[in-house]
Amino acid sequence: TGRQYMTLENGNILARQEAYVRKLVRELNRYDNIIFNVANEPWFDNQAHPGFASPPPTATKAWIQRVSEWIVDEEKKLPNKHIISVDYTNLGERIPEAELETFFKHISVFNTHYDKHAELVRLNYDYPRAFAYNETGFLPTYHSEDYRIHGWRFLFSGGALYNNLDFTFQVGSEDGTRIAEFSCEHYYGCGNPDAKFQMKYLLDFMNRLDFIEMKPDRNVIAIGGFVEDVYPLVYEGTQYAFYIEHGSRVSLRLNIPPGRWRVQWFDPKTGKFVAKAAVEHKAGLFAVQSPVYVRDIVLLIEREND
Repeated sequence: TGRQYMTLENGNILARQEAYVRKLVRELNRYDNIIFNVANEPWFDNQAHPGFASPPPTATKAWIQRVSEWIVDEEKKLPNKHIISVDYTNLGERIPEAELETFFKHISVFNTHYDKHAELVRLNYDYPRAFAYNETGFLPTYHSEDYRIHGWRFLFSGGALYNNLDFTFQVGSEDGTRIAEFSCEHYYGCGNPDAKFQMKYLLDFMNRLDFIEMKPDRNVIAIGGFVEDVYPLVYEGTQYAFYIEHGSRVSLRLNIPPGRWRVQWFDPKTGKFVAKAAVEHKAGLFAVQSPVYVRDIVLLIEREND
């Protein structure tokens, strides 16, 4: 049955799956831009427990482990090694620690779908693995800005990857200018042509950060803002970035050490910095106030070198 397909008890299918995986690994070994994703939504109609947010059952986790072992074993004979990922759940759930050394010992990236509050990365950030929000959709066109917001939330919560469904690329509109509305059970995907540009603004902003050295740290906020609406990424003493949503103006008091700092406010809708200032901070809390904004804004504070 369909539920047995991703288990070790699937009859003669298992041998064919192994042959396929090993051939795939051999054929793709020369490429350096490959992540092997063991399973897309292995929980679909095959859950550990009822509900929208559920990982796959134990039998499927054992199959995931076996498939990852085939990949690792085949790559032992080959010059290049690749990252292995798996879709873990819709929304977020704590991954049992014991499973990291059994079912998922070869998994480097855990994927989540429709995790608009970044629950997977928040619940598992202490693990030495990467977390990816690698599918979202189902929002009507007029809510397409939420795709932008989900991305900022997830990456500023410590996530490693974000992408969303985008149906503005269609036959006849290869430039991504089509507004997509489908009548398939309200399955809209992303149908706002502006959304892809907002994804680029997010990518460009992340690339200007030393994000490998940064981590989410709410302790940097001493006063101001609602905790759930401010997402800080911190490289202590060097670089501080804050994604802020809701409201129209915000004041913050921050735990930042003395020094000369460059303060910049970034609009994630336009990809432009809307305010800049140099500040000599001598002692106490570091005070900042945003310009007026709509829906969300980003604060970047960087130490100025002498």
